Amino acid sequence: MLAVLGTSTCLIMNAEAYRDVPGVCGAVDGGVTTGAWGYEAGQSGVGDIFAWYVDNALPASYAQRARERGISPYDLLDSLAADQPVGGHGLLALDWHSGNRSVLMDHELSGVLLGLTLATRPEDIWRALLEATAFGARTVVAAFEAAGIRVDELTVAGGLTRNRLLMRIYADVIGRPLHVVDSDQPAALGRPSTRRWPPGRTRTCRPRRRRWARGTGRRTTRTRPAAWRTTTCTPSTGSCTTTSAGRHGRPAPPPRPPHPLTPPPRPSPDSG
Repeated sequence: MLAVLGTSTCLIMNAEAYRDVPGVCGAVDGGVTTGAWGYEAGQSGVGDIFAWYVDNALPASYAQRARERGISPYDLLDSLAADQPVGGHGLLALDWHSGNRSVLMDHELSGVLLGLTLATRPEDIWRALLEATAFGARTVVAAFEAAGIRVDELTVAGGLTRNRLLMRIYADVIGRPLHVVDSDQPAALGRPSTRRWPPGRTRTCRPRRRRWARGTGRRTTRTRPAAWRTTTCTPSTGSCTTTSAGRHGRPAPPPRPPHPLTPPPRPSPDSG
């Protein structure tokens, strides 16, 4: 299953046969890959919920602490919540702030936060919200498996993959390894590659780096040896590791020096 985590979450996967999965917004034969049924589910609010909390409910003292440390409020909350034991905050949250897309398909629902006391801290609420979105994703995975579609692992992409605490929580709650796509724009990277290659055939795509040579009006293109980096977050251990390998499992080659941004100056007509 592929999960694209941003302001909301889109969960996509292939299956050999059609199954009726509750709350799935789309099931199309060949919708993702030729010869397989493509399924799409989702969560209405994920990153939007985190932004709502920081923008509207974070105490000014926490924002000041973040400024003094030179980090964002999100990073401050992550650092304060990272070492909490499971259930240590005593809160229960539901990620229905924008309704529920999968599996209830009801956009009139609202978010819930239970268990607040005078001892509740902002980082407690923050972690409860992170966990709420993780359990929302787990509910979607459970719906697929209950319908007979097996989900062995998750590949995750999107802006929220930068949050290591969130990735650890997702791996623990869902109970499966997470493979993090090492690209800020995986959809933009993959779409041109698939369009250029006919269905039913496979190819190895090498990362390409393009730069506009400053002041020259021309583009320089350079292809580097394929070196893939994969970040895997393992359940229970609470750890995320990044591995790098070249083609066919060989060690990745050392990085090449950067391509020059400008060409060498042309000789003037008067020289020589």
